[in-house]
Amino acid sequence: MAGQGHENQSLGIAVLEPSSPSAPGVFEQNLTDIRNRGIRTDVITYDTGAGERLAESGVRERARMLSSALLESDCDYVMAARGGYGASDLLRHLDWQALAEIPTKIMVGFSDISALHAALYTRLGWPGLHAPMPGSTLWGSGPDVASLLEFLSKGRPWSGRINVEQVSIGEIPAAVSYTHLRAHETSLHLVCRLLHEKK
Repeated sequence: MAGQGHENQSLGIAVLEPSSPSAPGVFEQNLTDIRNRGIRTDVITYDTGAGERLAESGVRERARMLSSALLESDCDYVMAARGGYGASDLLRHLDWQALAEIPTKIMVGFSDISALHAALYTRLGWPGLHAPMPGSTLWGSGPDVASLLEFLSKGRPWSGRINVEQVSIGEIPAAVSYTHLRAHETSLHLVCRLLHEKK
């Protein structure tokens, strides 16, 4: 079963920016929130010598970061620092055969990171967490972040569940455009939930 042998080891998360860069001034503080829960975080940084992130050289560098997190790190989870744009460009650069031969890694994030969730689940059957990201200004002291940190603190295999409550239309204060959601400009709390539940 995926995840066997992790329950007695220190939980680790590889954090990287596979899409857009983190919002200024929030990433390091939010990493502290994670580390204060006793969770080891290994940050994989973008080599600025690769140039513009959306250029082909930048795509290759971001793919290198993602491949390193998935294939080379000893972390249980791979967390995107932020969404934005560009994750789907990385898929053609991943070594899917090599990924199929390693234990499951859980991708954490939302927005543009959904492209990675979908590909990892479709190609490998790996579940993912649709959850807050520490490089976004939406990371705060709300229930979404608290639920995520509590969930991650349990280690693997998981010993609990995340409950999802239906929100009625009347509770939503205003319509939010897809553009705003992608730009992470909405103030609505996002519910941390399992994108796919591995049976």
